[in-house]
Amino acid sequence: MPTIPELGFQRITNESLNGFMALIVAILLKDPSIEAESAAKLQAAQQAFQTAIRKKNHLMSENLGEIDHNVDQTWRGTRNHLKANINNPDEEIRTAAQEVFAVFSDLPDPTKRPQAEEYGALKALIEKLDAFGEEKLRKALVFSWVKGLREGVEAFMRLKAQKTEHKSDQVLGETKQLRKSLIDTYNYIIERLNSVMFLFPDEPHQRLCDLIIQAINDQRLSAKMGKRKGEKGDDESTGD
Repeated sequence: MPTIPELGFQRITNESLNGFMALIVAILLKDPSIEAESAAKLQAAQQAFQTAIRKKNHLMSENLGEIDHNVDQTWRGTRNHLKANINNPDEEIRTAAQEVFAVFSDLPDPTKRPQAEEYGALKALIEKLDAFGEEKLRKALVFSWVKGLREGVEAFMRLKAQKTEHKSDQVLGETKQLRKSLIDTYNYIIERLNSVMFLFPDEPHQRLCDLIIQAINDQRLSAKMGKRKGEKGDDESTGD
């Protein structure tokens, strides 16, 4: 009788691991009378792990959206204020506004870019604006606007860094712990099934094992395809 082979999990991503374990749970639940307790244990571990990786994925977006919206509004406000003053009847204000507005004219709307590109562009813009000096920005009537834009960008970058550190210290640790628990539960069930098939083989358990073996073979094939894809230069995140 063929036994269920081991499956190395070291290089399987969290998402792939979750998908594989959900499939094994579904197989065990096809006939709950065969391995009801095993199905319940693995399902509980898989659902806890799934919740953890979703929490990890969503953590970075919390609170950043509000700051990002304010930054976008401040950028538009600064630009619109300058645009309104490039025709100001006061020559000093008009000249200063025209000089500063030229910097904005050379820059495509950063708020329409992906976040990483947006904040890189905004930081470069603020450096150019700061180069005018406080006096020129005050003459252009945008000193407070530029100050607000700088503070918004800094607040966004600071919060993003804090969330990254928090994720590493807490959420990532929780995910690793639940990943290990899920794999340990799976390995225990596989050892049990192999023992049953060795000592007391029966047709229902054989059908169950055949389905699990097929799932493992499919996972190995998927991993092999992913490796070949990676060798061609595609990026793929790793599990832990």
